[in-house]
Amino acid sequence: MVSVKLTSILVLVVACSTMLAQVNAAHTAYCTDNLNGTGSPTYRVTKDCCAATREHSSTAFDERSHQCEDALGFGNGINLGRFVKCCGDRGKGSHSDG
Repeated sequence: MVSVKLTSILVLVVACSTMLAQVNAAHTAYCTDNLNGTGSPTYRVTKDCCAATREHSSTAFDERSHQCEDALGFGNGINLGRFVKCCGDRGKGSHSDG
């Protein structure tokens, strides 16, 4: 009886920990002057946050679109949580497509 309860608790803990470890990812992302994420990309802050949150060699700042992209916009390697926090820490909003 005790081992069944412990097994149930262990399964619940493992299931919850995997949900907490999930990371939202995006193809493209950029910081905006508007806190609600509308408007065009803010060049300097987007470039800085792209570099600061880069986790993959395929993630780079696109000078033409002023967006942070992963695999030329086809990958899914931008850690969106870190990117949004970076923009917010600099007083900016953020937008992503992904």
